[in-house]
Amino acid sequence: MANEAFRFKTSGKVENGTVVDRYFIYSKGVGESGYNRIAGTYSLGEWYTIAFTLTPDNGSPRANTVDIYINGEKVISGTPLKKISPSIDKLIFQTGTKDLTTYWIDDFVIWSGDYTDR
Repeated sequence: MANEAFRFKTSGKVENGTVVDRYFIYSKGVGESGYNRIAGTYSLGEWYTIAFTLTPDNGSPRANTVDIYINGEKVISGTPLKKISPSIDKLIFQTGTKDLTTYWIDDFVIWSGDYTDR
């Protein structure tokens, strides 16, 4: 069974069938439902470098947390993952505005270590 550790989405305010306020959201921690909004907005047609540092339940002080970076800037630090698990085997990226937003993922990379290690 997969342990969904984390979910990252685009979202926005929709008025008259058009997205007028675009932003990113991420899943709340263990035992909570819903999403937290990341401050700021994003623009259509612009590429963003988005990175996550996820730490599974490994006994460290950072266990079961995620850091989120956008364009090299840490925007979220140490927020709880959705599940407590010794491994991370499921991440979800999706749009939160149904068929009103399209996005692409390019150069998806997984590595071991801190974001600054890359």
